[in-house]
Amino acid sequence: MNQIPIPRFTANDPAFQRIVNCAAQLICTTPEFDDLAAEVGLESHTNGVTDPAQRAQLRAELDGLIAHVYGLTEEEFSHILSTFPLVEDEVKEAALDEYRKLAPNPELLSLIASGESETVEFKQAACRNPHTGRNDNNMRNNIVEAVAAFMNGSGGTL
Repeated sequence: MNQIPIPRFTANDPAFQRIVNCAAQLICTTPEFDDLAAEVGLESHTNGVTDPAQRAQLRAELDGLIAHVYGLTEEEFSHILSTFPLVEDEVKEAALDEYRKLAPNPELLSLIASGESETVEFKQAACRNPHTGRNDNNMRNNIVEAVAAFMNGSGGTL
């Protein structure tokens, strides 16, 4: 049997905190889970989700997010969902909707893949200095200067 690669997350991974938060809200719904809730930043079971509609939304979000973590295409995810005959179609569609919300914009991916040019410039941040990790008004000035340069030239995308 082929092994399936399992993602190894750290707290720095973009999806990590959202996955932990959604899972904690689904799991930590009774006092028995207060220690776990506190450990993951949910504080207590009173912040867990018991409303059926909200729980369904959290499960759909988790499903869509995990599909992205595994690098599934929409077609692959849809196929996997279709193999669960006992799961209602509305549950499957909700998971697909969440998957689509998280899907990267193809136009933006194309723009990034093309790289910087006379009309495209990439900036690391608009407010937070990536070197200090703090808000820095000079970062805003960099953006303003780049916009002004585009306006004085042929225009462009920032």
